[in-house]
Amino acid sequence: MKGPYQLTVQRRRELSAALRAADLEPLQQQQQQQQQQQQQQQQVQQLTEVVTVGVQTDGEPAHAEAAPEKQQQQQQQQQQQKQQQQQQQELEQLQQELGQLQQQLQQLNQLQQEWQQKEQEWQIQHEELSKAKEAERERAETVQRELGATRVLLLETQEAEQQLQQHMEKEQQQLQQQLQQQREKEQQQLELQRQELQQLQRQLEAADSELQQQKKHYEALLATHNNRAAAEAAAAAAAAAAAHAQQSRELQMASVAVQTTLELQQQQQLEQQQQETQTELSLLEPLLQQQLALQQQQQQQPASAAAAAAAGSTKPRTCDAETQTALLQHRSVKIQRR
Repeated sequence: MKGPYQLTVQRRRELSAALRAADLEPLQQQQQQQQQQQQQQQQVQQLTEVVTVGVQTDGEPAHAEAAPEKQQQQQQQQQQQKQQQQQQQELEQLQQELGQLQQQLQQLNQLQQEWQQKEQEWQIQHEELSKAKEAERERAETVQRELGATRVLLLETQEAEQQLQQHMEKEQQQLQQQLQQQREKEQQQLELQRQELQQLQRQLEAADSELQQQKKHYEALLATHNNRAAAEAAAAAAAAAAAHAQQSRELQMASVAVQTTLELQQQQQLEQQQQETQTELSLLEPLLQQQLALQQQQQQQPASAAAAAAAGSTKPRTCDAETQTALLQHRSVKIQRR
């Protein structure tokens, strides 16, 4: 199917061909012939009037001689009139066709103006569309660049999170190993202290038995010797031995109390370290959960909104990573101090 533009062009070509076919020169020639015929008719009429006057003056013989010429002239006039009528009709028909062609030409000019106006509008629309496409392409390139930068930041953040997680796991393993070693050491110390206490108890029992034997011995001496001085000396010796045994027992109990106090302090320090470690882990855990939630939200969002959302969410993730790194550094310093 032909479009409106092709139909208009074809119609315009047909009208141009018709105008070329209906040239104005034949019309001018016909008008000149018509003028010549009118002049000839006027001359014939003048001659007819002259002949008529001559016939009236000269008489019937002259009239009889002029009759054939008059008939011939009348026939010629009739033929010329018919030709003039035909030419007039053809001229009117040509004028009508010329008027129609002029109307069609005006319509074509109007259509051409409308077509030019449409072409201008289409050109403007095409330029606007080209500008819009260029702007859209620039926006797409900007979004692609931002998305690429966001992906790079996301990868860096993920790497930082992995390193942080590995560092935390490593520190946790080290802490667990330290706690395990410290517990084993404490258990060994407690076992040694139990052995020492058992040994002290055995020594105390031996000292008690020895004191009992000495007491029995001195009592026997007192029984055999009623000497007051001997009895007093024996009592003083027994009191000195009892005081010495009591003093040694107190010293041993004091050493056990000191060791127990040290063990309690170490146990408290261990518990405090465990509490601080748990507190730090509890502080880091929400940050990791928040980062995982942000990553899931970014993966669920569309690509066009992911770029904008990702550009806004990388900053808090970077801040979280810096916060976690600072906490880990602080934690490492505390462990080194311990």
